[in-house]
Amino acid sequence: MPAQNPDILKLLRSNFGTYTGEIDVKHACRCLQDSELEAKSYEAEINRLEMKIIALRNRQSIAYRRSEQYRSLLAPIRRLPPELLSHILSFCCPRNVIAFAGTEYPAICLSHVCAGWRELARTTSSLWSSISVFAFDNGTMPLRKREAFKEAVDLHLQLSRQAPLSLILSMRKDAEFERGILKSICAHSSRWETLSIRLTWDLLTSNDFAHTKHKLPLLRSLDIESLAEMRTTSLDAFQDAPLLTDVIIRNHKAPGMALSLPFSQLTSLTFNDCWVSGALRLINSATQVQHITFGVGCTENVGGLPEGTPVLVPSQRLAVVTGAGLSIPDVFKYLTLPGLAHLSISSPFLRPCLCTNVRRSAISSLLSRARCTLTTLVLDNVEIQDHDLVALLQLQPLNSLTTLIIHEPRTPVTPEKTNLALTQSFFEGITVNYRGSLSSTLLPHLKELDLRFRAVDTFPWPVLLSMIHSRWIPDAEFSSEIGVDSLTSVILRPLGDVKASDMQPLQVLKAAGLLHVM
Repeated sequence: MPAQNPDILKLLRSNFGTYTGEIDVKHACRCLQDSELEAKSYEAEINRLEMKIIALRNRQSIAYRRSEQYRSLLAPIRRLPPELLSHILSFCCPRNVIAFAGTEYPAICLSHVCAGWRELARTTSSLWSSISVFAFDNGTMPLRKREAFKEAVDLHLQLSRQAPLSLILSMRKDAEFERGILKSICAHSSRWETLSIRLTWDLLTSNDFAHTKHKLPLLRSLDIESLAEMRTTSLDAFQDAPLLTDVIIRNHKAPGMALSLPFSQLTSLTFNDCWVSGALRLINSATQVQHITFGVGCTENVGGLPEGTPVLVPSQRLAVVTGAGLSIPDVFKYLTLPGLAHLSISSPFLRPCLCTNVRRSAISSLLSRARCTLTTLVLDNVEIQDHDLVALLQLQPLNSLTTLIIHEPRTPVTPEKTNLALTQSFFEGITVNYRGSLSSTLLPHLKELDLRFRAVDTFPWPVLLSMIHSRWIPDAEFSSEIGVDSLTSVILRPLGDVKASDMQPLQVLKAAGLLHVM
């Protein structure tokens, strides 16, 4: 029976222990024992309840999981028809990459989500039809990995069924493993729609690749690069491709390009790292080409140019892309483009390309010789002075220009880090002078303006604003009367921070929907 608890606080405040009798001490000992036993019983009850709480929490977790599963059953995506879901999945899986390093199988990853998606992925051929194959085997790759590589290629070709194929194929050497991969892919040449190949010349002219001849009914786009210079052996596998219109040729610097293509039906030709003379020979055969691009690495060579230079070409678009710090390839003096409407000169690198006096003269000669009606001019990351740019815009073929895109170099080329082309002098040159002769207005039909510039302290914001105001003529009748079209879009791309005080005067133009600051 538990001892009766004394008034413990009263005893603690007294001199208990000094003048306490033995009976009182024994009673206190019994009270201590009873309290400890009571505490242990509570501890046991707490442990029992905690175990019950743990069990309840586990049951709660199971209930939560079941709720998530039922919520998943009611998710909106489950109500999508399989046809629509397959389109969404195709959008999320642009390309499957098969390589010994950096393999990406988005179609296979989707099939791991659930049984329904696995079946949908297997039956959606478009998920498997965009394939990049990088077969770089230096001879040390284990047999197991090579077999897995080949199985992955075969799986994608099998599950793509009859869907048109978009292929990127790159091989560095001619060996048994590479030939096996090439043979599997060439067996499906009738489904090739877009093809980008980086192969040795031996693989390009092998019997396996030769079997694709006359078996390219769907091929529309071809991007071809030989990892070795073209030899005298002719490559004619693509000569019979009735739908082929877009061709990119890379790294071909042989004296005569041994490449047979249906040039008379091509509408777009791009040359990267090619000799200009060889490119002109091919362009000379492309009687329907509408878009010509000379990319990075295109250089002149000592070899003779084709007869009839400058070459007369019906192209409406000409793009020239060059390397960092290099001069623009002097291709302009070799072409006559009477239908030219879009001219683009750019460099994709940090350092700008150089527009030297010789190149500016060649551009002027091209435009004057062609007597074309140019509507779009793009100078992106081109080192050109403001007075040279104004002189270029004064050429008669640019009188019809409706779109002007000038992007200053991404990195400064002057010690002061100022702009080369987009200066006060340039903006004043294209400002409409209402008190002068409106017939002498530069670019009277300009409607769209896209400018990238360095937002330095000395940038002439008031002059830029004045130029935009002078060309913003929302009254169509007045615009027609003075013979100057109104700007419809102005995009400003400042490099660096712009002060709020500089942007404040532009707010009216932004509110009107004319101005966009990127």
